[in-house]
Amino acid sequence: MKRPLRHPAKNPVPAMHKDLQLRTFGTLELWPSATLRAKSSAHARLISLAQNVVRSAGHGDYLAVISERGGKPSIRKLRHIPSTEQLHLRRWKTTQRNAARCQPTPAPASGYRRALGIHQHMTATQPSFRQPERLVLAGWDRYGRPLWLVATAARAWTRMRRAAERAGIAMDAISAFRSYAHQSMIFRRKLQRGQSLSEILRVNTAPGFSEHHSGRAIDIGCPGEPPAETSFEHTPAFGWLCANAARFGFCLSYPPDNPYGIDYEPWHWCWQA
Repeated sequence: MKRPLRHPAKNPVPAMHKDLQLRTFGTLELWPSATLRAKSSAHARLISLAQNVVRSAGHGDYLAVISERGGKPSIRKLRHIPSTEQLHLRRWKTTQRNAARCQPTPAPASGYRRALGIHQHMTATQPSFRQPERLVLAGWDRYGRPLWLVATAARAWTRMRRAAERAGIAMDAISAFRSYAHQSMIFRRKLQRGQSLSEILRVNTAPGFSEHHSGRAIDIGCPGEPPAETSFEHTPAFGWLCANAARFGFCLSYPPDNPYGIDYEPWHWCWQA
């Protein structure tokens, strides 16, 4: 079974892989096949020979593989593709023939909020964020997963992490880009566990309002420290970030008593364009 490209979080992305990109298109994501592991032996060879894998943005299901034949994309399905995803896949193929005929805009975040029962007054104090159409591979997170950011934020994160290493500070990434659909799935899982919307909205912003949608936000941790816990503020890594992150364009988005009604998140930092 094909193994993905994986590198220790402390090492920069090799130059030969810096051109790997994630593309978002409606409810779909197009992943470079080299960054994914085949989920079944039946599909391993197809994925190993493909340039890209089509995934559902919410569940992360592998839907199809894309190969180049004669300069045109050839799509082979791996499983049944729901009607909405089929529509977006057809539109994506249109952009490959004539980009001006169809722009790869994401599905409206408002639809995800309506489905979850999130009303406008619940997000009145928060800014909204759009999904970028392209993100670049910025390395690997703590769990060996590809870390996707917009190119400017990826470069800034690499520079900042290297500077921290030179100062004897170890940092790793917990997560970066999340789509509207992924954010919606987080809400659904928590609702299924019995949490109320008001509880969830204190720690997770609604689809369309998360800085992670922008591809500029990154959750940062350090070895030996649990992810996304306020105890991170007592680590040397957090102290270094407070003193130095601004030099690289990063700022702490949710300090104590922030105006957005979000609980304090010392691990969440966003690159400001």
